[in-house]
Amino acid sequence: MTDTLPEHARVIVIGGGVVGTSVAYHLAKRGCRDVLLVEKNDLTSGATWHAAGLVGQLRASRNVTRMIQYSVKLYEGLEAETGQATGWQGVGSLRIASSAARMIELQKVANTGRAFGLDVHMLTPEETVERFPGLDRPEGIVGSAYVESDGYCDPSMLTQALARGARTHGAALSTNNRVLGFEVENGTIRAVDTEQGKVRCDAVVNCAGMWARQVGAMAKVNVPVVPIEHQYMVSEKVEGMPRAFPVTRDPDNMIYFRPELGGVMMGGFEPNPIPWSTNGVPWDFVSQLLEPNYEQFEQLIEHALKRSSCLEHAGVKRLVNGPDGYSPDGGYVLGLAPELANYFVAAGMNCYGIAGAGGVGKMMAEWVLDGRPSLDIHSLDIRRFSGPHYRSTRFIAERALEHYPKHYTIAWPNYQAKAERSLRRSPLYETLKAQGAVFSEKNGWERPQWFAPDGVEPVEEPSFGPGHWEEHVANEVRALRDGVGILDQSSFGKIEVRGPDALAHLQRLATRNIDKPVGKLSYTPLCNEGGTIEADLTIARLGEDHFYLVTGTALVGHDLHWIQSNVAPGQSVSCYDATSSRGVLNMGGPRAREVLEQVTDTDISHEGFPFGTCKELHVGAAPVLALRVSYHGELGFELHVPTEYTARVYETLMEAGADWGITNVGYRALESCRLEKGYYVWGIDITTDRTPLDARLGFNVHLKSGGDFIGRDALVAQKAAGPDEVMCLFTIDEHIALHGAEPILEDGEVVGIVSSGGIGHRIDKTVAMGYLLTDRARGTHYKIAAFGTEYAATRSERCAYDPDRGRILC
Repeated sequence: MTDTLPEHARVIVIGGGVVGTSVAYHLAKRGCRDVLLVEKNDLTSGATWHAAGLVGQLRASRNVTRMIQYSVKLYEGLEAETGQATGWQGVGSLRIASSAARMIELQKVANTGRAFGLDVHMLTPEETVERFPGLDRPEGIVGSAYVESDGYCDPSMLTQALARGARTHGAALSTNNRVLGFEVENGTIRAVDTEQGKVRCDAVVNCAGMWARQVGAMAKVNVPVVPIEHQYMVSEKVEGMPRAFPVTRDPDNMIYFRPELGGVMMGGFEPNPIPWSTNGVPWDFVSQLLEPNYEQFEQLIEHALKRSSCLEHAGVKRLVNGPDGYSPDGGYVLGLAPELANYFVAAGMNCYGIAGAGGVGKMMAEWVLDGRPSLDIHSLDIRRFSGPHYRSTRFIAERALEHYPKHYTIAWPNYQAKAERSLRRSPLYETLKAQGAVFSEKNGWERPQWFAPDGVEPVEEPSFGPGHWEEHVANEVRALRDGVGILDQSSFGKIEVRGPDALAHLQRLATRNIDKPVGKLSYTPLCNEGGTIEADLTIARLGEDHFYLVTGTALVGHDLHWIQSNVAPGQSVSCYDATSSRGVLNMGGPRAREVLEQVTDTDISHEGFPFGTCKELHVGAAPVLALRVSYHGELGFELHVPTEYTARVYETLMEAGADWGITNVGYRALESCRLEKGYYVWGIDITTDRTPLDARLGFNVHLKSGGDFIGRDALVAQKAAGPDEVMCLFTIDEHIALHGAEPILEDGEVVGIVSSGGIGHRIDKTVAMGYLLTDRARGTHYKIAAFGTEYAATRSERCAYDPDRGRILC
């Protein structure tokens, strides 16, 4: 049944799969009755109808786990609410380790589950086989992780239940009605053109699945999603096979098993996936499958037979080959598109759309109605794909193909993509490479992680523990501590804000007063209406109406959109991405001033160039904007250089610093130093679900002044009530690897979670930071659980290195 097409809808949801119906359901349930879902064919006729239906809750991200936990609760109760069955089967799940490295990963997973409030039980090989008797070839099984609350559902039944719920709450559904285009006025969607007519609207949510990129292109919105083939086999009944057993994944063998009416569904994620129709999916590809590719699937069958004999004699009902939409990094593509003021996206489900659909629907409804989701999901935000390369079909497809098998390959914390590398390079790339730089990639940029000395291969091997690079990183840190080091940070995001109303605009965004004299710097959070942190950056005032903002490499798209989208009507302000206009050299250490004095005529003494200021100067003959800041905790100069001069400035400094032993340093050394100083990274330590008061950044929130800023009212209320959780700093005597999401324990009880940590080479200890429940943040002695071991951790009110900042303010 299709509803009558209205003339106007507050929100139009495009796509009638599990994600689109979930978004419509959650919008309508929130009281947004004027919702219209438009589907080009019948409900579930895209990728939903052939999905495997697996729901696994444990993910590397705390909030993605929370989203899927919400999905499970929704699916368990949806039939009672709507009268439509979902096919939910809460059979639990097993994740098998068939290698020692996988077992270490599972121990990490179990720790993460403990921190997230999800019960994860580690099982022996014998206990694993007891849970799934079909594992009659257990050779090589080291153990497994068991999650009792996982399961699977019927994707089509689930979608119909969500659609019925959406209608019950007042939404309208228009099927067999393809979207043809959009009417855009002043950067805002005003209407959607469909085969059955035009509908005016206030907002659009693109949930078009494999077609999301094409639907986005109609409005000049980039949705970086391409289809990749995914296959699974459904067997006939298997003698002796129970009708219910845990969904079983053996990622070392690339396979999964799921109950299927007394038989088995078996699929997997092969290392050589096949893209499909990457330049556009035919509109009439509905309720269809691709031709079974038995040759491609054979590798998965071979691995399955290593674990179970059940498929040797079972008949094959069908081999399903159905494409699904994949993103370049394997994460969902969600949120408000930066190109338009009211165009939202929920796409790129990467073969775990059934698991996430409930949580995605809830997050998107909040985004549309409240302006932001209740959880920090910046890692899924469409604005992370800000670089022009994310519009390239080649880049999207190559990265998506690389991430497809990452479903099941070991999630090494130092994993780096290999496809389409060396894309964005600083002017120093070849120079640093020749000096042993080991690079990582972020937002397309190649960035030096650490430097391999002569005789050491410049390669980073996968590792969960402290890596082989630590001794070399320690040497770089010592150079910063004792002499002088130089780091290429040209990938920094740089934003320029100009115009007669530039100051007024930024004052409304920043939590502190930035009306300072020209040449002053301001470090400040930018908050949303809820008082949580949308951005965290440094602002340099270069002129009365000219400001220069410095932010993280991967954050420039997000931050620029936030700054631009909050320009008040009538304000005369221009905001633009200036990242490519300047390279950045960060020179630090007690000898840094002596080196710089050799090559500039400008007074750079502490009195002539105090901390927290900036000035124009020359290094040799090259013009430089120098910022007196420090993220490593030593005397530092951040040199922002017009791109074409960057190489010459580097050469000049290296020559001048030779007598002081100037040393190349990488981002791993900077990470070690910033942890010792208790400095934060946005998106890890401070996020959109943390306020400055949670993070002990109250010194940067000016509530006593009369100035207004976004989020002020929420922060006034929080200050009066007090935060529920607060950031705390810890040290551990042993050298261990921390990757975030480790539980913090007091008296055996989880009282917090680590946000980030690592080895502090200046203090020769492991450093961690994380949030504790406020009433549990008064003690000194805690434990941090990592890889199955609990380590004694000491909490301190002050940072671990130079808390009085004497080494910076000199």
